[in-house]
Amino acid sequence: MDQPTISKLTFYSLGLVAANKALNSHVIEVTPVEDFPMLNGEITDNIEKYTSSTKDAQGSAKNTEVNTTASVKAVWLPINNSNRKTSPDVRRGETVVLYKFGDSDKYWWNTLFDDNKLRRLETVVYAFSNNSKENIADTAESTYYLEVSTHRKLMHIHTSKNDGEPFAYDVQIDAKNGVITITDDADNFIILNSKDRRLVLHNADGSVIDVNKKVIDIFSIDKINLKSSQINVDADNISVKGGNIIAVGAAITISSPNTNVN
Repeated sequence: MDQPTISKLTFYSLGLVAANKALNSHVIEVTPVEDFPMLNGEITDNIEKYTSSTKDAQGSAKNTEVNTTASVKAVWLPINNSNRKTSPDVRRGETVVLYKFGDSDKYWWNTLFDDNKLRRLETVVYAFSNNSKENIADTAESTYYLEVSTHRKLMHIHTSKNDGEPFAYDVQIDAKNGVITITDDADNFIILNSKDRRLVLHNADGSVIDVNKKVIDIFSIDKINLKSSQINVDADNISVKGGNIIAVGAAITISSPNTNVN
């Protein structure tokens, strides 16, 4: 009988990460612990020199130096995690799973445990395709993506408009500088600046409400309307300047110790 076909991609060994993974890299140095069950000491990617002495055909001594290490290089394999675009920021001492394809000397890795005592700062990006057409590679402009980076103290949500959406949106929390920004691609935005105690609302027509500490500025090119059953103004000083006409359609009562009308 024919033997069933078995995949050549197989589980190879548990591994201990030998060095902190470099940011923006999918490659790690890892020690296959099942290959070195008697390995002593701390797991690192340090290279050691091994010197062997031999004799040539004439009987002369000859020394040979070889660089050795207990670790191998492995590339991240995002099993069941195809939307994640950044590999986990594993650190030295974390346990991972190693895979190997056939008899090749190439290795792949994925996380195994939640090593929350070892894992420190992380940068994670998830992206979701916004392409409805076939055979088109995705880019940042054709995906919805989410980035969380404790390296940069940043959270970022982005939507694209390549599939017929009228606008693209970005929401960014910059915790390092204390700023939250909500914006679209049409020059409308809202800014919360905690450090400067400032709130800004701005639209594409240039209308602005700017709350800056103890000062509030409101600007519009055409018109500002206030409508209510009652509007009360209480201030030490009130200045009103009209370019041509100031019109008041109501009875006016002025109670003041000193009133000047020019």
